[in-house]
Amino acid sequence: MLLREEFGELLKAAAAEPGVCWLPLRHHSPACAAMALEQLQRRQPQAVLIEAPGSFIRHLSLLQRDTVVPPIAIYQSGSYYPLAENSPEWQALRWATAQGVEVIFIDLDEKAQEGGVSNRWSDSRFLSSDYSRRLQQQLGCRDADELWQRLFEQQNFASAESFFTQVLLFCAASRACFGTDSLEEMGDLARETQMRAHIKAARRRYERVAVLTGGFHTPALINFADEAEAIVVDDTQDSFVIRFSDALLDARKGYGAGMPYPAFCRWQFQQRQLNADDWLLYLLEQMPQLPLIYKKNCFEHLQALCSLRGLARPGSYDLLDSLGSCLIKQQLSASTLEPWQKVLSGDALGQLPADQPSLPLVEEVLALCRKARLQTDKPGRCHFDLYAMMDKHIERRRLLCRLLFVGSGFARPQ
Repeated sequence: MLLREEFGELLKAAAAEPGVCWLPLRHHSPACAAMALEQLQRRQPQAVLIEAPGSFIRHLSLLQRDTVVPPIAIYQSGSYYPLAENSPEWQALRWATAQGVEVIFIDLDEKAQEGGVSNRWSDSRFLSSDYSRRLQQQLGCRDADELWQRLFEQQNFASAESFFTQVLLFCAASRACFGTDSLEEMGDLARETQMRAHIKAARRRYERVAVLTGGFHTPALINFADEAEAIVVDDTQDSFVIRFSDALLDARKGYGAGMPYPAFCRWQFQQRQLNADDWLLYLLEQMPQLPLIYKKNCFEHLQALCSLRGLARPGSYDLLDSLGSCLIKQQLSASTLEPWQKVLSGDALGQLPADQPSLPLVEEVLALCRKARLQTDKPGRCHFDLYAMMDKHIERRRLLCRLLFVGSGFARPQ
């Protein structure tokens, strides 16, 4: 009962500041991206505040260029700040660019934070909280990602405002599972102090602002009126915008702030206007070498499965469940679904303007790859005979061996 009262007070405090449009997010969530666009269009803020280190603002003009195609990332001091097409932050940034609205990055820079925190944009804590685990058990979900999909990606909401209210409550309940010591140890309290200071400063300048932050932080930002000034960090040249890939975005491969199956998430955002049946047909069209009769069986099975699970539209878990049920006759194993999982994971590679400088070491390696006539502009595989003895073949073999030795992922023996 005490928590229920606290959450009621939280909603009242959020509503008491009509000049702030609160957009609590899960990073890379297609539903959050779509709903954020809807709220931005409806509320028409004069400034968009985004959870990103303040020093990254030096890259804003590049991020606003039409020739930049996600997935991309900003790299700094061994950490990455990725942006996919279905990232709410990317869509908000592009909306602000189109509307001529100021963009402000409000997070604390890593060098201004005592004791670096690895992967500080990870969503793992609110997804792995006791509250989340209990919901998973109650709803019969296999993991936290399936729970998120069922609650937010696969349901219809009356409005974007009601959607973000539910996200805020979910994140607030998850945050309540962590004590102050844990929050301080992970650097959350210092970062949230910086964010509140930026919000206060923006409200002095503008009547209407939108605040996009990880939902885990939003409950701590709403009472910002008494915050001091933000920490100002000198402009640094130690961050770079780089190309990213679907493989690096995939939560199944260890990215803590990611969602599983990046290509599927991109489809969810791109095809968000489709009704449930058309969305189902679109998904089946993406599955390789699926005969018409199998598509028909899967279509009917998926419809029934969504009805049974109380879902408005299928997600990646439901799609794979249906494919496994309809098409696989032998015992289901981890490798059985691999061909379809590969399609859902995707192979997209971001693009940057040709005049954009990259990390010095990366630029050197790319130059060596181009000299060796290795393809670097799009994902794919090339096979080479390691026994060719011409000078150019020897140099290429040496380069591939060096890349293999450092574990770059660019080369592997077969």
